[in-house]
Amino acid sequence: MKATSFLLIGVGVIGLIASAFVVHSHASPVAASPSLLKNPQTGGLKLAAAGAISFGPEGLIIIAEQRMGSVVAVQTGDVGPVQTGDVGPVQKLKQRVDKVPELIAKSLGATAENILINDLAVNPMSGLIYLSVSRKPDNAASVVTINADGQVTTLTFDALPWARVTLPGVTSAKSTNITDVACTADRILAAGSCNEEFASKIFSLPLPLEHGATASVYSAETYHVAHGKWETRAPISSFIPHEENGKSFVVGAFACTPVAKFPLDDLKSGAQVKGVSMVE
Repeated sequence: MKATSFLLIGVGVIGLIASAFVVHSHASPVAASPSLLKNPQTGGLKLAAAGAISFGPEGLIIIAEQRMGSVVAVQTGDVGPVQTGDVGPVQKLKQRVDKVPELIAKSLGATAENILINDLAVNPMSGLIYLSVSRKPDNAASVVTINADGQVTTLTFDALPWARVTLPGVTSAKSTNITDVACTADRILAAGSCNEEFASKIFSLPLPLEHGATASVYSAETYHVAHGKWETRAPISSFIPHEENGKSFVVGAFACTPVAKFPLDDLKSGAQVKGVSMVE
């Protein structure tokens, strides 16, 4: 979960508010943007999992189906307006919100101990808080929102355009996990792992995202001072896209401490990319 997510959760869980819950849906279909989605589907989306989430332009939410090795992009139609504050676009909670798992559980017909919050992201166009959640014991995946009033809403996909891409391995390898996702000006990026020797992967999906298309995949290799060797299996746990001198990079952090920068331009799919350590 990203650093901003921890901050927002901290804001969200340190008080008490009585909250209603509703199902969030659109009365009319949302039009797909041709610059974001190609060959989009409408309705019928059922998430196999809901892990890392992130936002692109025009209310586009990116959802990692982490155990399934796929990425789903949905145009939510949530395009603002947003309140603005001294630090930029924000949606101020009118009251502090406590017992967030309990509120989400109630909206999903479960109990708090059976709810797992996987990630949190804020739509920069509206300031609305989105959380990806899993419900036990059926492992049902959902995306819910919390607004300024502390109201919990379950996002439904009935009238929303979407596209799903299954992330490849190399040759017969299978993607087994997705740890983070992000959107840049021209692509969606994902980090994860697969079941082969060079297991740590960076996936690049060009925009517009085409339903059923194949992503480019790079093996990420980083020298870990703590291990005294080049690490090929530890996946990037969290990352941010980075532009430097007109070139595209991923700046990724690992659970075992290093932060490394990986170049992405002019690489062929299947290539091995070595990260330059920035912090150890």
